[in-house]
Formats: sequence, structure tokens, C-alpha cells
Amino acid sequence: MHILEQENLGLSTARMNGLAQTKGEYVWFVDSDDYLLPGGLDMVLSLLNRPCCEDLLVSPLLWSYPSENENHLDISPDVPRTGTGKYFLQKQLFYCWAAPRYIIKKTLFQSGSLFFPKGLLHEDEYFGRVLLYSVQSIRILDSSVYVYRQRPVSIMSSLSIRTSYDIVAIYKHLSFFCDSSVNDSDKPWFRSQIIGFLLESYTKNQGLYGSRDFRIFRRDKQAYILQEYKKYCPVFNKKRVLMDMILIHMPKIHKELVKLLSRRNSER
Repeated sequence: MHILEQENLGLSTARMNGLAQTKGEYVWFVDSDDYLLPGGLDMVLSLLNRPCCEDLLVSPLLWSYPSENENHLDISPDVPRTGTGKYFLQKQLFYCWAAPRYIIKKTLFQSGSLFFPKGLLHEDEYFGRVLLYSVQSIRILDSSVYVYRQRPVSIMSSLSIRTSYDIVAIYKHLSFFCDSSVNDSDKPWFRSQIIGFLLESYTKNQGLYGSRDFRIFRRDKQAYILQEYKKYCPVFNKKRVLMDMILIHMPKIHKELVKLLSRRNSER
């Protein structure tokens, strides 16, 4: 075992510095507040030792909450077990952003496109999408080996205007990847997905609507978000465009409209 000690420079830097020290053929980023299920590592090793192992193994995550009644797996048993990464990404068959679910062939990092953007929240949104788009062979494990613990207050669950700014920054990385590395035939659906992610800079912080922080964020970033949206909105249907325009220009009204539509759908 090799332990690398460094000052706290953030999750992305820790992962990339750890990657640089690895000697093995595969890499697995295990977060410090999660844990592996008993026998999980043996299962992974048995798959990696096969003569023709896939480039990427994917574990369903066992989401673990303080109340055990809420625990659940996040990949359905009905999802195909093998395929290309592009297939799983396009169909959105599981959350692409959870880096700890991936056991990754180290050679995939050689392209230079696969990395964790430094100093930003939601770095996994970039990493997971680029990883899946780039990988040719995937195997999804039949059962989970990884427990993804949910704490009442965490980086990912707490409201912060930094989240909104960092989503815009991550989108710019994804947009560059789309322009430079995504096939022309794949650009429409890939762009649609990352535009949806860009709009999460609003929806992730609904609790901040009306606050000074959110007003400043809109002043700083709304023109850019609208510009990006208008460049690519022809790939969307009219209903989506209408709802997205309401979100960008009138987020409070969009929030109430979504609640109303949700109630109506539940009553049907």
C-alpha cells in the first residue's frame, strides 16, 4: 500500500495526484466517507482477472441513508449488463456523475481529455460523461459492491451559490469536449444533455431564488446561459423550449409551474 500525504487541495487534485502514483492496470476512486461491501473487492478482482476484461466495470451504488428504510440501488436489474459507454450515456441508464462506481482501465487516461477539473464542485459531471463517451466496452456488475453514504448535510446536498457558478464552469469544459472530440452524429444528443446540465445552475439552487446571491449569479451568467441555449435549442421540442425559457427568465414562476404540473400528473 502506498499513502500519499498532501495539504487539502480539493477532491479533484487528490484524485489526480493519486492517479499519478498508481502502478496497476485499473483505477478505482473510493471516497473516504463510503465503504465497500464484504466480498466486493474479491468480486471485482475475479472480473478483472478474466482473459478479456472490459475497459470499464460499473457498480450499482447502494445509496445508504440514516434510515435504512430509504436504502436503494440506483441501477435497475433490467438495464443491460454490457455495451459501449456511449450507449449507456445516450440512454441515460444510470447516473453518469458518480465516479466511485467506476473501475477504470488506466490507459483510458492517456487521451488527455479524461480528468477531474480542479477546484470545482460537480467535477464528476465532466469526468463521468467523458469517460462513458470514450469507453468501448463496459460491464455492469450484477450486484453492488459500493455503499454510497448519504449524510444529512454534505457538499452535494447543501445549498450554495458556488454550486451554480461551478456548474457553468463544468459546462464550459463539457462544451469544449463536445466541440473537439464528439462525433458530428452524436453532437445533438450530447449537446442536449449538457445544456440540461447547464440549466441545473438554476434548478440546483431553487431555495436561493430571490436571494441577493442568486440575483448576482443571474446578473453574471444569465446572458451566457441564454446565448448557449439559443445556439442549440433547435434540437429540443417546443414544450421543452417554453419551459426552459420560463426557467431562465422567471425561475420562481417555473418552480411553481413544475409543482402544479406534478400535482396534476399525480391526480391522473
